[in-house]
Parts: sequence; structure tokens; C-alpha cells
Amino acid sequence: MFKNSIKIISRKSALARVQAMMVGSELEKNFPKISIEYKTITSSGDRNMNEDLANASEEGIFTKDISKSIEIKQNDIAVHSWKDVPINPSKSSQIFGTLKRGDPRDILFLKRSTLKQRTKKEITLLTSSPRRIFNGKKTLPKLLPFNKYRIKTNPIRGNIETRLEKFLNSDNDGIIIAKAAFDRMTTYSDMFNFDVSYLMDNTKWMILPLSIFPTAPGQGAIAIEAHIENTHCIKMINDINDKIGFYQVEEEKEILNMFGGGCHQKIGVASWKRNKIDFLSYVGKTPDGKIISYFDRQKNNYISNSEKVKSSSAFPIKLNDAIQVERKMIKNDQIVSSLKNSFIYLSRKNVLSENVKLHENNILWTSGLRCWKAMAKKGYWINGSSESLGEEKNFNIQNLMEDQIDRYKLSHKDAISNTMKIIPSYEITKIQIMEQLDDKTHFFWMSPMVFEAAIKKSPNILDGYHACGYGKTYDYIKSKIKDKSKISRYLSLNHWKEKLIEN
Repeated sequence: MFKNSIKIISRKSALARVQAMMVGSELEKNFPKISIEYKTITSSGDRNMNEDLANASEEGIFTKDISKSIEIKQNDIAVHSWKDVPINPSKSSQIFGTLKRGDPRDILFLKRSTLKQRTKKEITLLTSSPRRIFNGKKTLPKLLPFNKYRIKTNPIRGNIETRLEKFLNSDNDGIIIAKAAFDRMTTYSDMFNFDVSYLMDNTKWMILPLSIFPTAPGQGAIAIEAHIENTHCIKMINDINDKIGFYQVEEEKEILNMFGGGCHQKIGVASWKRNKIDFLSYVGKTPDGKIISYFDRQKNNYISNSEKVKSSSAFPIKLNDAIQVERKMIKNDQIVSSLKNSFIYLSRKNVLSENVKLHENNILWTSGLRCWKAMAKKGYWINGSSESLGEEKNFNIQNLMEDQIDRYKLSHKDAISNTMKIIPSYEITKIQIMEQLDDKTHFFWMSPMVFEAAIKKSPNILDGYHACGYGKTYDYIKSKIKDKSKISRYLSLNHWKEKLIEN
């Protein structure tokens, strides 16, 4: 029998209520006759604001009381931030579904006043997350545009608005929060008592890359909990469940559990999809002190013949000895220096001449992390990166910039982009293949132009096994090689050699 009314319970915070309403809205779309009553509760974690989250006495301090109301059948559905939920919410309830996942990444906000102090020796960040503390101290010094400094962290508690208010009214330099929380706060701004424009006017933002800064398992995902006997609500939850997001979170939590970690461990785990490829990363320190670091695609059967090959059969092994590329810079200093309030995509670390100084109000995005680190050394604040996984169609930063912002890509003169205007920074004047290729069987290509130069020299290599990164080179090679089973993708040339070439 159809139950035409249900009770949805969540925490009292604005973010929790927004997430409950998001679930309710999806249920109403699928079941138009349903009546929903929203209820809230103050969790034990909210009541005890002095408790150190890193040393919390038990798991689920933000969800336990809510799950209890499901267990005793006082409410029908509970809605949580999934990263807060233990593997088993209660004895008689479980997570049966989730909505389409929000952005799982972390975002750093740093005060503009701090950026004016480039010789600052200590950057203080607000976070109570052991994961963010551990990885922040290790990773951020390579990403921020300061010289010889260290990262210090100070604890902070409260809902998203409270933490941002405390940050803006403190002497601390920055704060790290979940980007999904920020996105929901800006999308449903009428539900939050916070002035986002003041935050944006007084800070610079940086989206931290999942490949090196994986987040809490389940971050960005909404958990929908029901009693195991409530078949009616379980069916409704199944109807709105996003299976991809559900699988990602289950995998992340399983990996964390494998390392013996709870949600308060120094371990980040991220499972995500980019350009139809599934990736996985985890970084941190296990409870027994072991340092872990992993990043790769999930189904890593890279080539059809997965046995290792001899280095003598592979090209290139020593890049500088194998390929010589001559580039000529195109004089565009005046054009690039005049860009303001624009999105600028930097395709290589050397696309800017020494005479160019990009305006500080531009949003800067890099094709990969090597480019990011090189630009940070030059003093540029980088907002995010494609992480060498291919240019995105949507950078998912619509809540952080104006809708009609101009977008430019600094690259070589023959580059193409469907979403950005190309500003040519260099042209390739000569490509020379320095080795004989006819006895090679396995190849890694970093650009279509090098691929074409090699084919021109030795056409027979088209029958070999070809690899490249995740960007436009793959699309080009795929159009040239008939047997698609002989094409594979790797994170980098070194990654290809590590996985394929005999030591």
C-alpha cells in the first residue's frame, strides 16, 4: 500500500536542511502525490562544540542521534553528509541511496592581504581534519606562490557559515572546506546567513587536485538512510539513487576501512570519473604510521598484451635523446598582459614569456601539476588544474566566477578548443626523431605533431602499440590507428615506462 506521507530528518544546520530538501525534491518529482514533513535534530557533535574531532570518542557523532530516530521508526528517511556516516549507521538501518554527487574536491580560501606578503614564512590554515592537516603540510608548499615557508594549522569547529565567519574575523591566513558545501551554500543562498560576496572580495580561491589531495570518503555525496524493514521508503530511495555516486562512495569507504581507518584518520580517498574514465587516489598516513600514496585509473589493463617489454623495443625511453623539438615563441606580450577578469588556461609551463605579467584578477588554470608548480614558483596564484587528465568541457567553477567571463587558452598556434579562444604563445618549427623506429613495437606520444613526424619517418610503426595521455593527443591517435585495441592511455611518459617497460 502506498504511503502518501513521510518524515525526513536531518541536522539543524542550513546545509543539512538544504540537503534534506534536495532529497525531498527528487522524491516529489518521482512521486508527485507524496507529502513530506521535514524534521531536524541537534546531533551530539553539534551539542559538544569543544570535542576535538580528531580524537572523537566514537564514530558518527554527527549522525548517531539521527540514525537512532530511524532505528526506532520515529522518522522514515534520514539525510546525511555521507562523509560523516559510519559504515554501519545503526543496528537496523542502512544507507540505501544517494543523489548525483556534488564536487568531491576541497577548496582553499586564502586572504588577499596574505598574498601581498610574499616573504611570509608561516601560512596558518584553519582545519580540524587530520587528513587535511597531514596532506596540507606536505602538498601545499608546492602549490602556493610563497618562498620558503611552512604550513601551520589551527582547529576550527562549526557549520559552514560559522567556520567562514570565524576565518574572516581571525588572524589566520586561510581555510580549507568541502567545495560541495560551498556550492550548495551559493546555490541556495537564501537558506544561509552568510555574505558570500564579502568572502569572494577578500580572498582568493584554489581547488585542490584530487590526484594529490584526495578528500574524505563520501565527500560531496548525500547519504539517504532508512530502516531495513521500511520496504516502501527503500523502494522510493532506489528510484532516485545515483548508482555511479553510490558505487564511488562505497569503494572509498571500503579502501579506508582496508587501511584500518575511520573517518578521523589521516587518509584521503577519492574515486571519480573524468571524460568517461574512472580514477582512484588515496594519500595519507595509516594508524600504524605507514605513508600511503596512490593515483591511477581504476581499470588499469593498459594494453591488450600486458606483459612487460624490453626497453629496446620501446620509444621514447630517454626523451631528450629520442626527440628534439624546436619551438619559437610568438610575441603576444601586449595581448596577454592586457587580459583582465578572464579565465586563462595555461597549457605548458613555458607559455608565458619573461616580459609578461598576468593580472591578479584573472582565474588561472593549468593543464597539469608540473605547470602549476612552475607557475607558483614564478609567483602566480593558480586556481585549479586539469591534472593532465584532459581538458574539461565544464570546469565546475560556475559558483566561483561570473557567468559571462571570457575564456582563453595559451598554447601553440595550431591548438584547438571548443570552449576557449586560443592565444598562440609558440609555434613548433622543427621536430626531429633521433632514433630508428622500425625495430620498435611500443610507443608513447605526447603530441599529434611528434606522432606525425614519427609516422613520416617510419610508416610501418602504425601497426605497433601506441600510448599517450588523456588529452587531445588520444583523440588524434585514435583517428589514425585502425586497431583501437592497440591504443592505451597513461598518466605520463614515466607512468608508461613504469607500467610497461622492463627494468
